[in-house]
Amino acid sequence: MNSKSCTLLLALAVLLPFSPAMADSDSKEIQALTKEVRALRAEVAKLRKSVASLQVIRPTLTTLMPDFAERFHIMHYAGEAGDWAVATHEFLEMQRMVGVASAIDPEKGALMKGFMTGSFNKINAAIEHEDPKSFIKALTDTVKNCNACHTAVGSGFIVITLDVDESLSMRHPHQLTRSKMMGQHMHKH
Repeated sequence: MNSKSCTLLLALAVLLPFSPAMADSDSKEIQALTKEVRALRAEVAKLRKSVASLQVIRPTLTTLMPDFAERFHIMHYAGEAGDWAVATHEFLEMQRMVGVASAIDPEKGALMKGFMTGSFNKINAAIEHEDPKSFIKALTDTVKNCNACHTAVGSGFIVITLDVDESLSMRHPHQLTRSKMMGQHMHKH
């Protein structure tokens, strides 16, 4: 029921009981509808409050990226070991996570998908052909794309590397170097 209908019902509920031609059953029906409209408005207000509280705790791409990075590195090591089943599994999970990224943040998710599509095609082909050389080349190209994407969203200071020994961990594969905080870098909901 739209707000115009609700307003009309409320007006009728106020004005019609004073009409001599108004039947008692009509008056009761309008009162029942008025009560229902009030209950629906209260429910909508409660739902809006619930949605607002969920907005505060919803994940961001910042929440998702460590999982993405970990899967990337597990895929990397699986491919180097010739464990193409694990490499395939991690690759498929990464593809799924790009879809999740689009649901979390449609704008940045689309950007991520754009940067990853070419890389994913190369990685997929290398895994399907069980070709270690083209696999490492595809991973190297993917790292470049990841770093370009980070730059595009204002997080260029997050530099991904294939060598986990140079970074914090597989979940946070950032090369640590001296850098200054960037003014526009923010994690927004």
